[in-house]
Amino acid sequence: LKATGANSLKGTVSVSDDGENWRVVREETGFERPTDFFILDFDGVEAQYVKLEGTKFRGNPFNNNRRRMQIAEFEVYWYGEAPVKLGELDGDGKVTVSDALLALRIAAELLAPSDAQASAGDFDGDGRIIAADALSALRCAVGLARERLV
Repeated sequence: LKATGANSLKGTVSVSDDGENWRVVREETGFERPTDFFILDFDGVEAQYVKLEGTKFRGNPFNNNRRRMQIAEFEVYWYGEAPVKLGELDGDGKVTVSDALLALRIAAELLAPSDAQASAGDFDGDGRIIAADALSALRCAVGLARERLV
């Protein structure tokens, strides 16, 4: 997480899958008054939402020592491998009929899958791509099933 403009002494970084149930992934005390930006590292997690929350503030000498937190910029970076989009086998970022055909060719053992394809094409998590996985990819491609990340 990279941010600029915080005026907090203590705070947390939390993540959530639904925006309601949060888990703290980083707790920080003794923030220095930033002159530029600051970086808060934490172990990679899967989440839909990230929240930076100040829990104790210092007075701002430029504003009658009022206590507040102002974030000018908030960025979250993922430095690991990109998450796999289930059903997306051809690398174009979308689940299409082309992906379903690739899954079917892999299921028929006409094509050996790459590691990424093996992960993206295995809908039921049994470690292999079979005709049912190709059908699941096709259902995603035509909008009959929701795509998800694994």
